[in-house]
Amino acid sequence: MARTCAPGRVDQPTLRGYVMNLELLKQPFPTNQIKNRQTSIGMTVAYLETPTVINRLNDVFNGEWSFKIIEHKFLDDDVVVIGELTAEGITKQ
Repeated sequence: MARTCAPGRVDQPTLRGYVMNLELLKQPFPTNQIKNRQTSIGMTVAYLETPTVINRLNDVFNGEWSFKIIEHKFLDDDVVVIGELTAEGITKQ
């Protein structure tokens, strides 16, 4: 049985019986959720805070997703992470 969705949502059924909201996954994040910071080499980079990403993935995949850190490197004051996201039986790095 599919879960109830908010009005106006365009959802796709999944094999696990809940509804995945693909349109929400494609939506840009509001500008107030996008943060900026200076890197150690003086570049400005945009990023999302972890809870923002977790909330979006929970909304889209009904909590049925996982993330694993494959590798991380320290570069001066920065950390570079290679990760693996799994949802709906699909894994991407």
